[in-house]
Amino acid sequence: MPASAFHLVDKGPGLRLLDQQFGGDEADYLAVYDDALAVLEGRSPQSLAELAAEHADESSGRVTGLSDDDVDHFRADWLGGWWPDQPVEEILRAGYADAIRRARDARLPIESLWVRGADAVAVYVVVGHRQVTVLVCTPPVPDAGGSGEPDQIWVARAGADGNVAVEPVDGPRTT
Repeated sequence: MPASAFHLVDKGPGLRLLDQQFGGDEADYLAVYDDALAVLEGRSPQSLAELAAEHADESSGRVTGLSDDDVDHFRADWLGGWWPDQPVEEILRAGYADAIRRARDARLPIESLWVRGADAVAVYVVVGHRQVTVLVCTPPVPDAGGSGEPDQIWVARAGADGNVAVEPVDGPRTT
Protein backbone atom coordinates (compact mmCIF):
# COMPACT_ATOMS: atom_id res chain seq x y z
CA MET A 1 0.00 0.00 0.00
CA PRO A 2 1.52 3.36 -0.93
CA ALA A 3 2.45 5.60 1.98
CA SER A 4 -0.22 8.14 0.97
CA ALA A 5 -2.96 5.51 1.38
CA PHE A 6 -1.82 4.46 4.88
CA HIS A 7 -4.69 3.96 7.29
CA LEU A 8 -3.92 4.69 10.93
CA VAL A 9 -5.38 2.14 13.33
CA ASP A 10 -6.11 3.36 16.84
CA LYS A 11 -8.48 3.00 19.79
CA GLY A 12 -8.68 6.14 21.88
CA PRO A 13 -10.44 6.45 25.24
CA GLY A 14 -13.96 5.87 23.91
CA LEU A 15 -13.24 2.56 22.20
CA ARG A 16 -11.08 1.39 25.12
CA LEU A 17 -14.06 2.03 27.38
CA LEU A 18 -16.38 0.05 25.07
CA ASP A 19 -13.86 -2.82 25.06
CA GLN A 20 -13.99 -2.80 28.86
CA GLN A 21 -17.79 -2.64 28.95
CA PHE A 22 -18.32 -5.35 26.32
CA GLY A 23 -15.41 -7.59 27.30
CA GLY A 24 -14.09 -9.53 30.28
CA ASP A 25 -16.02 -12.45 31.72
CA GLU A 26 -18.95 -13.80 29.72
CA ALA A 27 -21.43 -13.10 32.51
CA ASP A 28 -20.27 -9.47 32.67
CA TYR A 29 -20.60 -8.60 28.99
CA LEU A 30 -23.81 -10.58 28.46
CA ALA A 31 -25.37 -8.68 31.37
CA VAL A 32 -24.88 -5.29 29.67
CA TYR A 33 -25.94 -6.15 26.12
CA ASP A 34 -29.71 -5.82 26.60
CA ASP A 35 -29.34 -2.54 28.50
CA ALA A 36 -27.04 -1.19 25.79
CA LEU A 37 -29.57 -2.10 23.09
CA ALA A 38 -32.36 -0.41 25.04
CA VAL A 39 -30.26 2.75 25.28
CA LEU A 40 -29.41 2.67 21.56
CA GLU A 41 -32.76 1.56 20.14
CA GLY A 42 -35.40 1.98 22.84
CA ARG A 43 -38.50 4.14 22.68
CA SER A 44 -36.50 7.12 23.97
CA PRO A 45 -32.92 6.41 22.92
CA GLN A 46 -30.25 8.59 24.49
CA SER A 47 -28.01 10.70 22.33
CA LEU A 48 -24.50 9.30 22.14
CA ALA A 49 -23.18 12.52 23.68
CA GLU A 50 -25.46 12.03 26.72
CA LEU A 51 -24.40 8.41 26.95
CA ALA A 52 -20.73 9.40 26.81
CA ALA A 53 -21.34 11.91 29.64
CA GLU A 54 -22.74 9.09 31.79
CA HIS A 55 -19.50 7.17 31.24
CA ALA A 56 -17.64 10.13 32.78
CA ASP A 57 -19.96 10.33 35.79
CA GLU A 58 -19.01 8.05 38.71
CA SER A 59 -22.58 8.23 40.07
CA SER A 60 -24.25 7.07 36.82
CA GLY A 61 -23.94 3.35 37.50
CA ARG A 62 -22.26 2.86 34.10
CA VAL A 63 -18.70 1.72 33.43
CA THR A 64 -16.62 4.87 33.79
CA GLY A 65 -13.33 5.83 32.26
CA LEU A 66 -14.03 8.90 30.18
CA SER A 67 -13.02 12.36 31.32
CA ASP A 68 -15.12 15.49 30.80
CA ASP A 69 -12.58 16.47 28.11
CA ASP A 70 -13.15 13.11 26.36
CA VAL A 71 -16.91 13.75 26.37
CA ASP A 72 -16.51 17.32 25.07
CA HIS A 73 -14.15 16.09 22.33
CA PHE A 74 -16.58 13.33 21.30
CA ARG A 75 -19.50 15.77 21.14
CA ALA A 76 -17.63 18.57 19.33
CA ASP A 77 -15.35 16.62 16.99
CA TRP A 78 -16.78 13.16 16.39
CA LEU A 79 -20.45 14.16 16.37
CA GLY A 80 -20.03 17.71 15.10
CA GLY A 81 -16.89 19.13 13.60
CA TRP A 82 -14.84 16.50 11.80
CA TRP A 83 -17.39 15.09 9.34
CA PRO A 84 -20.34 17.53 9.41
CA ASP A 85 -21.80 16.24 6.14
CA GLN A 86 -22.20 12.68 7.45
CA PRO A 87 -24.74 11.20 9.91
CA VAL A 88 -22.03 10.01 12.30
CA GLU A 89 -24.31 9.44 15.32
CA GLU A 90 -26.76 7.36 13.29
CA ILE A 91 -23.96 5.28 11.73
CA LEU A 92 -22.32 4.60 15.11
CA ARG A 93 -25.69 3.80 16.70
CA ALA A 94 -26.71 1.36 13.92
CA GLY A 95 -23.28 -0.29 13.75
CA TYR A 96 -22.97 -0.85 17.49
CA ALA A 97 -26.57 -2.03 17.85
CA ASP A 98 -25.90 -4.63 15.15
CA ALA A 99 -22.61 -5.66 16.79
CA ILE A 100 -24.25 -5.99 20.21
CA ARG A 101 -27.10 -8.13 18.86
CA ARG A 102 -24.64 -10.41 17.03
CA ALA A 103 -22.34 -10.63 20.07
CA ARG A 104 -25.24 -11.37 22.40
CA ASP A 105 -26.60 -14.10 20.12
CA ALA A 106 -23.14 -15.67 19.72
CA ARG A 107 -22.27 -15.12 23.43
CA LEU A 108 -19.06 -13.31 22.49
CA PRO A 109 -17.26 -10.16 23.69
CA ILE A 110 -16.80 -7.09 21.47
CA GLU A 111 -13.44 -5.52 20.56
CA SER A 112 -13.32 -2.21 18.67
CA LEU A 113 -10.74 -0.48 16.48
CA TRP A 114 -10.73 2.91 14.77
CA VAL A 115 -9.37 2.98 11.20
CA ARG A 116 -8.69 6.45 9.76
CA GLY A 117 -8.30 7.12 6.07
CA ALA A 118 -11.62 5.91 4.64
CA ASP A 119 -13.72 7.90 2.19
CA ALA A 120 -16.72 8.00 4.53
CA VAL A 121 -17.77 7.07 8.06
CA ALA A 122 -18.72 3.39 8.27
CA VAL A 123 -18.93 0.70 10.94
CA TYR A 124 -17.94 -2.85 9.99
CA VAL A 125 -18.96 -5.76 12.22
CA VAL A 126 -16.97 -9.00 11.98
CA VAL A 127 -18.15 -12.10 13.86
CA GLY A 128 -15.29 -14.45 14.67
CA HIS A 129 -14.97 -17.58 16.78
CA ARG A 130 -13.68 -15.73 19.87
CA GLN A 131 -15.05 -12.19 19.56
CA VAL A 132 -17.07 -9.73 17.52
CA THR A 133 -14.76 -7.09 16.06
CA VAL A 134 -16.06 -3.61 15.30
CA LEU A 135 -14.09 -1.47 12.85
CA VAL A 136 -15.07 2.19 13.05
CA CYS A 137 -13.78 3.62 9.77
CA THR A 138 -13.57 7.37 9.23
CA PRO A 139 -12.02 9.89 6.89
CA PRO A 140 -8.78 11.45 8.14
CA VAL A 141 -9.05 13.98 10.95
CA PRO A 142 -7.24 17.27 11.48
CA ASP A 143 -4.04 16.84 13.47
CA ALA A 144 -5.04 17.81 16.98
CA GLY A 145 -1.86 16.50 18.57
CA GLY A 146 -1.44 13.56 20.88
CA SER A 147 -3.64 12.74 23.80
CA GLY A 148 -4.26 9.84 26.09
CA GLU A 149 -2.23 6.73 26.59
CA PRO A 150 -0.75 5.09 23.49
CA ASP A 151 -2.51 1.99 22.24
CA GLN A 152 -0.60 -1.26 21.92
CA ILE A 153 -0.78 -1.63 18.14
CA TRP A 154 2.03 -2.72 15.84
CA VAL A 155 2.34 -2.83 12.06
CA ALA A 156 4.43 -5.06 9.78
CA ARG A 157 5.28 -3.32 6.52
CA ALA A 158 7.96 -2.91 3.91
CA GLY A 159 9.99 0.26 4.00
CA ALA A 160 11.14 2.25 0.97
CA ASP A 161 14.20 -0.02 0.83
CA GLY A 162 11.99 -3.13 0.61
CA ASN A 163 12.98 -4.46 4.03
CA VAL A 164 10.10 -5.61 6.20
CA ALA A 165 9.93 -4.44 9.81
CA VAL A 166 7.44 -4.70 12.65
CA GLU A 167 7.13 -1.46 14.58
CA PRO A 168 4.71 0.22 16.95
CA VAL A 169 2.07 2.41 15.38
CA ASP A 170 2.88 5.90 16.49
CA GLY A 171 2.72 9.41 15.17
CA PRO A 172 -0.02 11.95 15.72
CA ARG A 173 -2.51 10.54 18.23
CA THR A 174 -5.78 12.29 17.58
CA THR A 175 -8.47 10.49 19.55
